[in-house]
Amino acid sequence: MGLAEIGHILSCGRDGTFCTGYNPKISLERTQTIMQGASHCDFRYRSEEET
Repeated sequence: MGLAEIGHILSCGRDGTFCTGYNPKISLERTQTIMQGASHCDFRYRSEEET
C-alpha cells in the first residue's frame, strides 16, 4: 500500500492505548519495533499491584 514509512504509527502505535483501554492497570513499554528497522520488538507488559 506504500505506507511503510508510517506503518509503525498505524499498527504499533496503538498497542499501548489498546492495553490501557482494555484495563487501565495494564501498561506497555517498548523501545524498538521491527517495523522501524530493529531486529525484534522488545515489549514488556506491566500490571499495577493491588493495594
